[in-house]
Amino acid sequence: MTLYGIGEYSAELVMPKMGFPLDVWSAKIFSVLFYGKVPEKPRDAIPSLKENAKQRWGDWMGYAFVYVLNDLPKLSKRIGVDLTKF
Repeated sequence: MTLYGIGEYSAELVMPKMGFPLDVWSAKIFSVLFYGKVPEKPRDAIPSLKENAKQRWGDWMGYAFVYVLNDLPKLSKRIGVDLTKF
């Protein structure tokens, strides 16, 4: 993150051990998975989603993020909600 233009979000994207790289799109998906609904203000939901991910997956939360987003079609079928529409 010492490089110009690389912040927490960018670092989390390329290094899963760094954290849980949520943006508005992925916040909607994880809100549906964690809470069963899309938040009115997805950006405002990010801190609680990150905390929830930390509690669920601990140091593995970045890897869980990658797994979930790479398996959206299968997860959508499993829970009966189209997670690919966001």
